[in-house]
Amino acid sequence: EARRILGREKRFGISKARNKFINAQSLTPNDPQIAYYLAWLDDLNYSLKDEPGYQPYGNVEPTCQSASERYRQAITLFDKNRPTDSISQEMVVEIGHYLSNRDQAHRKAIELYNKHILTTGFDLSEPVTYMALISRGMAYFWLGEYGNAEVDFEHALAQKPSNQVAYNRGSVYAVSGVSNSFNYDRAIDWYKVAINGGKAMLSTSNYLGRAVQLSGEVELDEAWRDYGFVLLLNLKQNETSEQRIKHYEEARQKFEQAISLNKDGYLAYVGKGVAQYFEG
Repeated sequence: EARRILGREKRFGISKARNKFINAQSLTPNDPQIAYYLAWLDDLNYSLKDEPGYQPYGNVEPTCQSASERYRQAITLFDKNRPTDSISQEMVVEIGHYLSNRDQAHRKAIELYNKHILTTGFDLSEPVTYMALISRGMAYFWLGEYGNAEVDFEHALAQKPSNQVAYNRGSVYAVSGVSNSFNYDRAIDWYKVAINGGKAMLSTSNYLGRAVQLSGEVELDEAWRDYGFVLLLNLKQNETSEQRIKHYEEARQKFEQAISLNKDGYLAYVGKGVAQYFEG
């Protein structure tokens, strides 16, 4: 009933739905899904508190909490009641996203994925498992554990080629290890196939020499943006002045493409400004 209220009344039914969830929790206090919904509604209540026409529930001003605090009860109950259905597993992945994105608690997110979804013999044909693997790869990426990140991304790509994951794979080359032309060239190769489609070669030990076919996604603005940044960095020692100017011009064009797709992407404006500076 609470879910139906939310589906029917959207944000104007939040308070009513919350009361239903509280009633449900009084009947089954150890249900982790109910604990998740209540925490999620508290997040919504905070994020909407200043929206015109929205009346926050409760007698006190809604507060912003860390994800680990907001979802503490749900995490504890999922630990006691291992999620086996897809809805529960999706909730676990979302909690992991909150831990990484809000708290920068990437290690906690990895532990959550490993404990409940990416267990021995996990099945990547399940969409939620595939999502958890990519999310774990991103958590490793933000921790600077690039070897683990590339293993997860290539494992995902081998199962189901994805333009977004191809972009992620390129980003590992762009930032990992010693910054050199080899890494930058490989990053560019991955950004190109993420944008335009084509074949890309996997390189981690389990998939060495295996090719995957990407469809390409021209509107992937972050791939255009980071393609531009790699071009700015990937300067060849034997370039002439004219060649280097063309290099900067190409980078600027990539940033302009990113801006045309996402006018709020401020980093693309920064990159374009840098390219224009070096162009003269």
